[in-house]
Amino acid sequence: MAASGKTSVHRSVKVYLEEHNDLIEEISIEATELEFPKEHVPILEMHLIGRKMTRNDIKRALAEVYEATGSSLSSEDEEALVRSILAAKKSSSAAV
Repeated sequence: MAASGKTSVHRSVKVYLEEHNDLIEEISIEATELEFPKEHVPILEMHLIGRKMTRNDIKRALAEVYEATGSSLSSEDEEALVRSILAAKKSSSAAV
């Protein structure tokens, strides 16, 4: 069963996603306070589509974006982003 319109908010990271069978089908990330260029967020979103909703797969997508763009997040910001993505799976349609 597909998850519909799930949203999560942690540390100024807002994630909207739709997933099916534990795979990310659609994702939108708003991360205004993270030290990550805004123009790289769509690249990250593209790398996350089709990934499993696991910490390792999300971190693998981040590593690919870091390699492709030369930008990276601090370990604290990366953890906040990963937690927000995983929380979006568990949350209801209301922000947490």
